[in-house]
Amino acid sequence: MQNPSIGAGWIGSGTVAGTVINIAYGNAGLAFSGTAIKMGMTPFAMAGGAIAAASYGIFEATLAGDPTALLAAGVGGLSGATLSIQLGGVGLAFQGTAVQLGILPITLGGSVVGLAVYGLLKLLDTGNGGEAPFQLFERMATQWHDQINQQTAYQEALLELDSEYAEWQWLQKFAELELQEEFAALQQEIHSWQESLQAQWRTTPSLPSPMTSQTSTTWQCLQTLKTHAAPLNSVSLSEDGQRLATGHQDGSVSLWNVATGTCTYSFYGHSQEVLAVAVSSQQGIVVSAGGNRENRYQINSWNLATQTLLKSFFYPETAESHASVIYALAITPDSKTLVSASADRTIRLWDLKSGRGLRTLQGHEDSVNAIAISPEGQFLVSGSADKTVKIWSLKNAQTLHTLREHSGWVTTVAVSPNGLWLASGSTDKSVNLWNLQTGELLRTFNHAHTILSVAFSPNSDLLASAGPKGKIQLWQVETGELLDTLEGFDPVAFFPEGLTLLSGGKGRNLKLWQPGFNPSKYRQRSPELHQWWEVLGVEQTATPDRVKQAYRHLARQYHPDLNSSTQAKLKMQAINQAYRQFRAKDC
Repeated sequence: MQNPSIGAGWIGSGTVAGTVINIAYGNAGLAFSGTAIKMGMTPFAMAGGAIAAASYGIFEATLAGDPTALLAAGVGGLSGATLSIQLGGVGLAFQGTAVQLGILPITLGGSVVGLAVYGLLKLLDTGNGGEAPFQLFERMATQWHDQINQQTAYQEALLELDSEYAEWQWLQKFAELELQEEFAALQQEIHSWQESLQAQWRTTPSLPSPMTSQTSTTWQCLQTLKTHAAPLNSVSLSEDGQRLATGHQDGSVSLWNVATGTCTYSFYGHSQEVLAVAVSSQQGIVVSAGGNRENRYQINSWNLATQTLLKSFFYPETAESHASVIYALAITPDSKTLVSASADRTIRLWDLKSGRGLRTLQGHEDSVNAIAISPEGQFLVSGSADKTVKIWSLKNAQTLHTLREHSGWVTTVAVSPNGLWLASGSTDKSVNLWNLQTGELLRTFNHAHTILSVAFSPNSDLLASAGPKGKIQLWQVETGELLDTLEGFDPVAFFPEGLTLLSGGKGRNLKLWQPGFNPSKYRQRSPELHQWWEVLGVEQTATPDRVKQAYRHLARQYHPDLNSSTQAKLKMQAINQAYRQFRAKDC
């Protein structure tokens, strides 16, 4: 431990003490061989400093365990003894009196001088290439600071690489899938060509399969909405169907006037592409998820009326922010809570107005790619790259069911407006239909390509599915019949009222579709076609008390006195008829 301030203090104190002694005792000097030499103030001050330096040397040697101090004292003592022998009778003279000093005091004085020299050398010596102690300390502090900065930069680089690697994995997987799909399509084309050759030799041609409908004859494209130059990633319709928001690869979010089909405003708040959007007319808010300039992934909320940024749902270096790409957003039916899903394997719940984190749901073993919320806000559904679908209770954030029938990534999920069914699409080229209450697999809709988007019609009677190959397929939910195939792309979404389908179009456009000359094929089917236990959300073997409890619970949500929407009236009719069927079977 070399402390220049302590050493300097000691030597200074010794010098002052020598000066005070000289003043106190006056004329003092050295006497030897009959001669006396008077000593002034300077020699006394130097002697005091030397004694103090020796003390500092002893202090440093004791702390460091340095044997060099003993060598210095020995050399000094030997020099003192030699000097005493050569000079003979040496003494101190003061106030007219002389005291002879023997060899021992002079030897001790030599040792003190040796230790003083050691102390001065320790004070000045750094042992580090000529640096003074304070210079060494400053250099060490600078190196420590540089090392901390390097570690911080390294950690940030790791985080950036982790998120980039997750996104790269996603893109690589889809690149592989597209190659596989193209190969499968080529095989199918060759197979079709072989069949056509064989058919030339047959007298009776084979009938086409009902599952291979090629072009829509009943649905028509009403309008094409032309977006700006950036490709489209995501769409969201408000709960009343009056607001449409789109997220784009240039980091922008666009708002559309549904009636006129024109873009009314674009928000720019992300420096990276926007992968998810959600809009709420009730709160007058649109929410977007994308990256910022620091390569961090954040959520922004915007005021629809003032067209200004309200809040960024991003809290650096805390557990409240997502650590990777955010793939999906959803707003609860009461427009109070925002839900987000990310490649960091978590689902997060936020207060929509304040941006405060409410809860984090964990359970998936890979990226969470899609989420959906049931109409009454009771259930949350999530789809993941771990090939599972999870049904959660939003009330207590508990996993109710984990569905494992898919053999590929789950890329999209949707809940039917009647609250009975859940649909999930996957890279395994299938859409599965599940019972939302029980998690039972009801039906599988097979496709020839990866599924990236699914949507239910407002009456829950139709299911639309779409992927990257330019085909949208419309299915009858209860029968599994393929009704139509449209020329369009993902994403797909139905407007809340009527039968209007929104889809991606060729290039960077959107398409609006409606039934053509045979719309009766898609009208609301009679409520009695649903089984009573499915409508009420109970098991077929449920007790009368359990059925009555379920009926009252649903009635409190959809009774016209409490809920005036058209969908609520239709749902209440189905609930009443289902309960009548249950009571009739026991009569």
